[in-house]
Amino acid sequence: MLYVGDPNEKVSYDLDPIHYWAFAAQALSFPCSMGLLIYGLKHMSIFRKKVTNRFPIYIAFADMIFGVTHFIDHLIILLTHEFPGHGACLFFAWALEFFMLANMINVLAIGVYCLLLLRSKGAAIELGRYDWKLLIITYGGPFVYSIFPFITNDYGHDGAWCWVRETPGNLAKTIYNLVPLVTTRTTY
Repeated sequence: MLYVGDPNEKVSYDLDPIHYWAFAAQALSFPCSMGLLIYGLKHMSIFRKKVTNRFPIYIAFADMIFGVTHFIDHLIILLTHEFPGHGACLFFAWALEFFMLANMINVLAIGVYCLLLLRSKGAAIELGRYDWKLLIITYGGPFVYSIFPFITNDYGHDGAWCWVRETPGNLAKTIYNLVPLVTTRTTY
């Protein structure tokens, strides 16, 4: 068992149940995301249809990659009873941040699309050949944003997994996660 706690104190926390719950969540999420991606690729005509047919594919991709990296992170910790090495932990932390933000922005894009659809009284809004602009916003924005914790050295071990580290007096975790969450939810 991996115990996380202050070595000067007598209290430690068994984090194995967190890993088991993460596995359960991924066992439900991964097949759904994979099924959607396979369906979308098998029926390529889906990419020639309305943007509403493509939104689930974009979200499924981000969710699947998030799930795989998070699953591997938890699996390494559970099997070895140690955190992944520094380089691997940095990668896992970056991937979690990037794909969580990509999912948030994808959901925001769907909300904006629905709002525009309602305001246009049901007239279809087609991106067609401009999907690349949507993808730059939904994946490019989170990619750039997720680089900042590298610059400030804020990725690392965070309790039960690798993510933005919680350090006393450091507001990085709040800034990197709360700002995008509040922004997307208030815009939505």
